[in-house]
Amino acid sequence: MKRGVAPVYVVSGDEPLQKDELLNVIRQSARDAGFTERVVLHTDTHFDWELINQYADSPSLFAEKRLLDVRIPSRSPGQQGANALIRYASRPSEDQVMLLITGQLDAKQRRSKWYQSLDRVGVTVSVWALDTWNLPRWIRARIAHRGVTITDEALEVLAERVEGNLLACAQELQKLILLCQGQSIQVQDVLQSVADNPHFDAFGLVDSTLAGDAQRTTRILLGLAKEGMDPLPVLGILVWEIREIVGIANELVNGGNFEQIINRRPMTWRRRGKTIMLALNRQKRTAWLEMLGVAGCVDEIIKGSRKGNAWEALLGLALLITGTKIPFPDAGSDKTRLGVCPT
Repeated sequence: MKRGVAPVYVVSGDEPLQKDELLNVIRQSARDAGFTERVVLHTDTHFDWELINQYADSPSLFAEKRLLDVRIPSRSPGQQGANALIRYASRPSEDQVMLLITGQLDAKQRRSKWYQSLDRVGVTVSVWALDTWNLPRWIRARIAHRGVTITDEALEVLAERVEGNLLACAQELQKLILLCQGQSIQVQDVLQSVADNPHFDAFGLVDSTLAGDAQRTTRILLGLAKEGMDPLPVLGILVWEIREIVGIANELVNGGNFEQIINRRPMTWRRRGKTIMLALNRQKRTAWLEMLGVAGCVDEIIKGSRKGNAWEALLGLALLITGTKIPFPDAGSDKTRLGVCPT
């Protein structure tokens, strides 16, 4: 961002914390560069994609420059959107920055003509979820930025407790930094902090869903909803769990030995070896991949871009992990079933 503001940014990904922090940096940089008017466009099924080119052709009425904030909840703009984006990329405006936000794009989508057109004139960034190996490094770097250190034992305990959920981890780090007041964070500080936080009841979901315990899973989720917990971090836990299982399944398909695969992973996964095997035997690898698509739909419901009840959607996803299928709480056709992402 130090070299100036690009005319176009495309940010894709499903990891909420890193994605939101990157978007905030881009928006602030645009404001600092004089793009003080901001227009937000949600591209639902009735969206007229020609609006983005109309904005490019019309000067801002309220400021010298404009930030056009475009959200694509479905991950793909469709044919009409693709054509409009290609036209926009052919003549980017000096007085407008377009920030295009979408979910994680696969390799085929990143090779599409609309994506490549925007990439040539601007900046494209894919935000990927952190795996369990890189989480401790991320934690240490984040607190080092605040001038605080953490012991190796405290780091391992915290990484295990947050289970790869960066939103929960960032919130916990903020609290620990305030409590420790510049001192090194010790393991007892982490244990006391998480013991006082009902948020970490959510991590029981990993064990209950892997074990196929639908009753316990339902009880945990209903309790979290009753406590008024933010549903987005809970989704983060489930997505992290699904991705880890997909990674293990991929290694097994390529001829890996299960015990060796588990032993290469952190303690938080080694101690779950039996329940992980139960989960892998319960459902095929393709079913776990489909769950990531369902998780994208749940994310849209939580963020309000798709109609539905957030906690019902979360329960549906969690029960799908246990091997239980129920109707997906989508506002569209009643024929839609969990396991097939609504269109």
